[in-house]
Amino acid sequence: DEDEVALKLALIILGSEAFVGSFVGSIWDVISHQPDTPLNEIDWPNDLPSTAAPFVERQASTDWSNGQIDIRKGEKLRIVIGASVPNGPLNTRNTIFGRGQHSCIGRRYSEDLWRMFRQKISRLNLVPELVSMETRVPDTFLNFPNKALVNFHGR
Repeated sequence: DEDEVALKLALIILGSEAFVGSFVGSIWDVISHQPDTPLNEIDWPNDLPSTAAPFVERQASTDWSNGQIDIRKGEKLRIVIGASVPNGPLNTRNTIFGRGQHSCIGRRYSEDLWRMFRQKISRLNLVPELVSMETRVPDTFLNFPNKALVNFHGR
């Protein structure tokens, strides 16, 4: 439909690195937390668990305090999205796409592709073995994998 065409065009225009990095990182993350488990027995999460864009930087528009943290208008903030994922210390559901005016334009497309991937991969009776992952260096913003090697074995 028209929405899907618009989302694909946005992915082409904005670039696909964040999506590819998040997708590969999410697969790696899920498998690493369930080693030696066949693909059809892995508990695949409904949402992408990892992001290739682990932080965003913003400037505070107003003063804010929660009693423990004080932020003053104009201060630079680094929001670490990677600390707020299913296996992270904050375990906040589905925050990797941002919120409000800073929401990711490719969110729905990414979620649809993750859902389709989960449906297909969970039918395979193969055991994945994580061999190695190379992250692009230097990379000041994205955790982009240059290469991820996974072997698959029968049961």
